[in-house]
Amino acid sequence: MEKADNETDLTSGQLVQKLSQGNIRRYIRLNYLNNYLVKLVDIRDIEIRPAVDISFLSSEHQDIQ
Repeated sequence: MEKADNETDLTSGQLVQKLSQGNIRRYIRLNYLNNYLVKLVDIRDIEIRPAVDISFLSSEHQDIQ
């Protein structure tokens, strides 16, 4: 697989250094979303911060399908 010129290789340590603690916590919190909402975040229909807020709702309340 060829890389684009602007891509760089980052080790996990370098990646963590580029992320703030708050961002890391937000990304971890996304694990509490149901699969449908995760897909919406992945395709950027829902932004990260609102998704984090939604992640605090029970799975029952997250079921919006």
